[in-house]
Amino acid sequence: MLGIQVDMDEDMTITKKLTVVALWCIQWYATDCPSMTAVVHMLEGETKNLVMPSNPFASTDQAESSSSVMAEKFSHEVLDVIPE
Repeated sequence: MLGIQVDMDEDMTITKKLTVVALWCIQWYATDCPSMTAVVHMLEGETKNLVMPSNPFASTDQAESSSSVMAEKFSHEVLDVIPE
């Protein structure tokens, strides 16, 4: 009979890595989301090198966007508020 051994430390590392990458991918501004190339690099890299993004739902204020955490910085276009 084959026995399957599960390495809990490795599973936790993979879970943490997937969670951090997922949080980067749901940022409010599309320019704060990583490119697919950056996602692949994050998934292939070391977990200890991953930086947690800011809470994507805490504020939609442009000044508090997480782009300052990303290596590449992008400019945001400000959308006008249209009264209903």
